[in-house]
Amino acid sequence: MIDTLTTRGSLPATTPVAAGNRKRQLAAYFCYVHKRWYVDLTLDNCIMLLKDGGSIHNYLQYRTDLSTTSLDATRRLLNRCARHVIEHHGALDWVEDLPEVIHPAASRSAAPTPPTS
Repeated sequence: MIDTLTTRGSLPATTPVAAGNRKRQLAAYFCYVHKRWYVDLTLDNCIMLLKDGGSIHNYLQYRTDLSTTSLDATRRLLNRCARHVIEHHGALDWVEDLPEVIHPAASRSAAPTPPTS
């Protein structure tokens, strides 16, 4: 599916090394949406998923297994792909850019100490 999106020009051009990384990250996103919301992974649905900023944002919030650096890289990659798709197919539900995602593990602070009397 991702190869078809690439050959049809629905995804931005990239180097062969970056294409492998993009393929892994897009496959993870599409598989997540497929498992979570039972979306059939047709070509049109994959385009729709890249046009839907809300789905991408939910996916990024779900990825608690990634470091902050990896999460930011994934967000940038999905933004780049989404902007390219939107240029060709129009927006579905999109804000200008996805906001920075606060990594849940990084946002937790240490448990407060109970007050002593």
